[in-house]
Amino acid sequence: MTKTNKIYSIYILSPYLALLALFLYFHEAFGIQMDYSEVSQYIIKERATFYILSSFLFLQIFLVSEYLYVRLINTFSFILLLFMFIQPLNDIIFYPVLVWVFSSVNLFLIILMQTEKYYYK
Repeated sequence: MTKTNKIYSIYILSPYLALLALFLYFHEAFGIQMDYSEVSQYIIKERATFYILSSFLFLQIFLVSEYLYVRLINTFSFILLLFMFIQPLNDIIFYPVLVWVFSSVNLFLIILMQTEKYYYK
């Protein structure tokens, strides 16, 4: 296999985190009611803020230095792994299938980032 400088994971990771944040902020607009028995509405908004700021942070690191982003891929992969096991959405999701979907997306992003790190020049 040849080494390449193409990085695609940031173009999936940032919108994914931003969409999760927008969903948590505006879930009432879509007619989706959350289960507030486990957590309060303020904690859900706090988690949405965390997701949107993570999205901006990852994107800004990539825009500043692609090399720095590649060096930090192991850290970002660990963060996504923690998102898989300690998913903030697990408290409020009604359907277990959605937990599997979110975990699958996180696992896909981890594999993509590790592959890009391996093939980066």
